[in-house]
Amino acid sequence: MIMELEYENGWFAERSRVYKEISERKDLFKKLDSTFFYFTPPDAGWIDMEMYLNGKKRLTCDCSVVFDPFVEMTMWLEDIVKGIQLEHTMRIDCEGREVYLHYEMLRAANFGFSVERPEPGKEIVHDYDANTDPEIGLFFVYDSDTDSIPFYALCETKDFVNSIYLALLALCGNCYNTQRSDFAKEWFYGPNGYRSGPKWDNMTFYNDIKSHLIEWNIRSPYCYGADISFRRMPKIKETVCMWCDFGDALFWGSSCCGSADSLWTDTAGEIKLDSIEGLREWYDEYDDVTSLNWTKKQDKAWFERGFSLAQQVRKLLPNTIDLFYYDWYPQKKVVRGEFGAHYPMIVFNEKCLLKKKN
Repeated sequence: MIMELEYENGWFAERSRVYKEISERKDLFKKLDSTFFYFTPPDAGWIDMEMYLNGKKRLTCDCSVVFDPFVEMTMWLEDIVKGIQLEHTMRIDCEGREVYLHYEMLRAANFGFSVERPEPGKEIVHDYDANTDPEIGLFFVYDSDTDSIPFYALCETKDFVNSIYLALLALCGNCYNTQRSDFAKEWFYGPNGYRSGPKWDNMTFYNDIKSHLIEWNIRSPYCYGADISFRRMPKIKETVCMWCDFGDALFWGSSCCGSADSLWTDTAGEIKLDSIEGLREWYDEYDDVTSLNWTKKQDKAWFERGFSLAQQVRKLLPNTIDLFYYDWYPQKKVVRGEFGAHYPMIVFNEKCLLKKKN
């Protein structure tokens, strides 16, 4: 993605400060930061992008409908996933204020390198192993109002991309955020900017920001390469979330829409799930009140089994329905304000992935 960027003097001075602070860290990658992003409901043509670092809000960016940044934001995230370049910057025009989101690789697979300093007497091995070492990068935000970089983060690239992308999917009122069913009426979303009318609904926005590449990357143990490609898929018409609650409630749209036996959808009718071995038993383990006393280790193991089952549910759904899985346990460390907060994970539709070239 090629952009024209106009930097103030603070951009260079502040970057120098950030690099100096990082260079003085003894254990560069030992303790990584956690980022979280939240998009407020639209209000009079504005959406606030709240940015959190390690549970504390550090900056709010005002996104204007006149300079809608969200499709471009998805493209920016895709470029980060591809890792073809080392640095990726996008500008958000806030009508008089400019906010720059910047991400650069510190340990990257496609370049086979790491900036991590070796321990005394040891050499750095430059052959990067994507299966054992996560990609790590530096994220910072430049604010033209203050001509400064108010915060920066060292984070795993995959986690950083997910934290923004899943927030974007929740923005327009998917199954996780049903109270935003009137999103389109407020935002007036269209391909050419500000435009009103019944044509521009929530799912138009959802499909415009949807990315098979990012969704593949969320749980993939591999890094992007030239041999990864995706089929052209039909537009999404509906979203469903797999999330356990007591009383045989497992699937949710605007309300409960299914159990471990059947899922009822608005666009495809009833979908039987009895062919998925272990789904009913997995749910019943939760419905047993003893689940309230599980250890963290038991919690994590149970959620991981659930995700494997969700992948099997995904195979039974038509390509026009997206499935989310609410696995809150791995992200308990992420908080927004005083409340634990994160977004359900989208389950990648493997039918859109073309086979790797030999």
